[in-house]
Amino acid sequence: MHRGHGGFRKTAVARGLLSGGIAVIFLSGWLLAADLEKAAREAVDAKNFSEARQLYTQLSEQDPESVGYLLWIGRLSAWLSDYAMATEFYDRALAREPQNADGLVGKAYVLMWQQEFQAAHELLAQAQRKTPENTDVLLALARYHYYQGRNREALAQIERVFILDPESSEGRELKSQIAVPRPLEVRLGWGQERFSFASPASKGYVSVGYVGERSRVSGHYERWNEFNEKINRGGLSFSRQLEDGLWLRGYAMLAPGATALAAQDYSAGFAWALPRGMAVGADYRYLGFEADQAHVFSPFFEYYFAERPAWVRAVFYKSWTEFQPSGVVDSNESFLLHYYEQITEPMLINVGFAHGSESFSALSVDRLGQFVANTYFGGVDFKLTPAYSVGLHYSYQGRSDGNSQNTFGIGLTIRE
Repeated sequence: MHRGHGGFRKTAVARGLLSGGIAVIFLSGWLLAADLEKAAREAVDAKNFSEARQLYTQLSEQDPESVGYLLWIGRLSAWLSDYAMATEFYDRALAREPQNADGLVGKAYVLMWQQEFQAAHELLAQAQRKTPENTDVLLALARYHYYQGRNREALAQIERVFILDPESSEGRELKSQIAVPRPLEVRLGWGQERFSFASPASKGYVSVGYVGERSRVSGHYERWNEFNEKINRGGLSFSRQLEDGLWLRGYAMLAPGATALAAQDYSAGFAWALPRGMAVGADYRYLGFEADQAHVFSPFFEYYFAERPAWVRAVFYKSWTEFQPSGVVDSNESFLLHYYEQITEPMLINVGFAHGSESFSALSVDRLGQFVANTYFGGVDFKLTPAYSVGLHYSYQGRSDGNSQNTFGIGLTIRE
């Protein structure tokens, strides 16, 4: 009996030590996780996003079932512009909780930052159906419209946020960034072209238009003095955004009696926004000179960089010019490369290069396949206030016939 009780006591002690050890292990693991979470939150507050992501990755490895940790890894990856990793972890979170509003909104932001607006809107619509009064969803919808220049629609979403949360600091901050839509736009400008083979030419212009969030209509008047010919040129232009990122546009400009410039200048085209920051489109242009006629077809490609406010544009030009009275048709090819970058909020710069004979905004009679040129150009636009902005541009053109041209211009835009 004595040995039996002693064995029982030893077994009980062993069990107690085992249970205590297990408890210590669980407790230490819980304390470690709590320390890691605290450190991760502090790293986020200090904007040390790489460190915070590493800590949340450790937490996720310890607790693979936690959707919250997956969302944090996705969120921090997006802030670090690591969109592939952000998408991977948002998808993993949504695979476990398909209706998780944070996951839907987070992935929508990643798509928006890559210019994939249609896919982003589908996720936001899904989140809104699930949680119609979620202010994070409404703010994401506001940014969805804001990123596409639809300020009036963005402001409407922010007002819905204020109804639900009058003290929303994020709503106030976003509203302060959105300029009040100004539908009336007036543009004034002057430019001069200096030729090595002729006296300088000049151009003054004014345009007045209505600018909506999905459409623009403008009337234009230009006064040219080119090759000793004074030319009055006028017309209309329009653009209209349809659904799914499709834009239609066109213009018609007339210059009665002109011989140096086209007496008739018509254009029509489209642009279509694609996923992953890409856009494609094409324009057709007809120019009717006093005797000759030209047709220019110009497909283009644009790419918007996700990691910075910049984009590049490439245009290919194919032209056919019918010369009279010979009836000879001359075919030419040209291309243009154009780079834009928003250096600061008020300043946008651009530089570019064009090669060919008919890759120019305004064609005069001497440019109809008469030479091949290399053109280097650049400009800067300053947004002085929401209502006033000014632009400067310069270009140099070296021609295969030995001649050259320098062009300088300045423009003022007023929006009311």
